[in-house]
Amino acid sequence: MSDNQDKLNEQLLNVVLSENSGVEVKLKKAKYLIKLGANVNGQVFGKSVLAWAKKNEDVEQEIIELLEEKGATEREISKEEANKLRKQFWDEYGKFKNVEEIKTLVKKGANLGDEYYWDMGAWDYIYDVRVWQSLKFDEMNEILKILPKGYEIDGSVNLSGCNLEKLPDFSKVKVLDEFNCNENLLTTLKGAPKEVRDCVCRDNLLISLEGAPEKVGW
Repeated sequence: MSDNQDKLNEQLLNVVLSENSGVEVKLKKAKYLIKLGANVNGQVFGKSVLAWAKKNEDVEQEIIELLEEKGATEREISKEEANKLRKQFWDEYGKFKNVEEIKTLVKKGANLGDEYYWDMGAWDYIYDVRVWQSLKFDEMNEILKILPKGYEIDGSVNLSGCNLEKLPDFSKVKVLDEFNCNENLLTTLKGAPKEVRDCVCRDNLLISLEGAPEKVGW
């Protein structure tokens, strides 16, 4: 797929998920982008535009009907493929790649989740995949900024011990596993995801729970 095709597909997704335009304006923009060559079945961030639209309850029915009229289907890459793409965050020498390369992989559908297992010997969780601790604060925000509303991080987010005085802006994403911001210098949880399975925030300087996740699975 060409860079121009990728950009058109991203623009179509942005229009479909936009909350700043009325439905008539969104329909006109979507039709124009499709006429220019946007692929209604092109995958952006691992899902087709229709899959994103149906996942987001704010998307108008007229937009969904337009996409289906143009032959759109619901498709998304498998978790296995998403994890394979995530492995490419590191080069052959184990060095984390630059943020532009990471963003390219994320747009293809790479999983942004950290992974851990329970070590009975250490009686603690051991992280064997560390995406977020490999990024600087500004790089985290640069990646979070491009993610569409309702994006789900399939795994955990481990920010423990990152010396953070404030959180990167996770407010428009969901974390399907644990959100861990232990052992930082946080005074507020502003920027936390709205929905998580579990939120752990001990050993900070919190003076309130302002900004904490609104929905916690556990």
